[in-house]
Amino acid sequence: MADVQAQDRQHSAMYPKCSGPPPNTTHVNWDRFNKLGTTTNSAEAGFIRPDGSWVDLSDKFGNGEPGCRAMCHSYAAGDAEGLNELIELGIIRYNPEHGELEIGKEPTGEQAEMIKRLVTRHTRGFTLDIRRPWKEENNTDKWRSSMEGYRKKLSGQVNPDLVLNIINQFYNGSTIESLNAHCESFMAS
Repeated sequence: MADVQAQDRQHSAMYPKCSGPPPNTTHVNWDRFNKLGTTTNSAEAGFIRPDGSWVDLSDKFGNGEPGCRAMCHSYAAGDAEGLNELIELGIIRYNPEHGELEIGKEPTGEQAEMIKRLVTRHTRGFTLDIRRPWKEENNTDKWRSSMEGYRKKLSGQVNPDLVLNIINQFYNGSTIESLNAHCESFMAS
């Protein structure tokens, strides 16, 4: 019972409007995910929480080595569906090896600051994969991944302001065409 209460407190701190695990996250293994802890080393990170902290996927307290990501994102989340539920909840998936973010909800201010830091660290390019969640018509409480999304691979040293502009424009309803045009004009200037 004490473990459940501790888990509820942790969720309430991350998601102040929720008491206990967030709704519609039936595939997330919250026990496993919450035991992962946080890290200050971006090479060990696998997710960015809404408070801007990095979730540690190094498994350095198990069989992994400090300084690199050793755990699969879907394993950390519970399974592939759990991973999608985390992303739709607003937890950003980060792949340090390839400089890639997968975003399913408009980032918080803390996440935006962390995105800036991460983009600046990747000198060989950055990939942004963003999508909008949608509700199923017959079950308004059930969220599923949307097919509407935007994926952009940016080469070389990427300006973090460009990445944040793309994210903001996407969540403000911009079309794919206007996002591509924005990228082209930003890169030319």
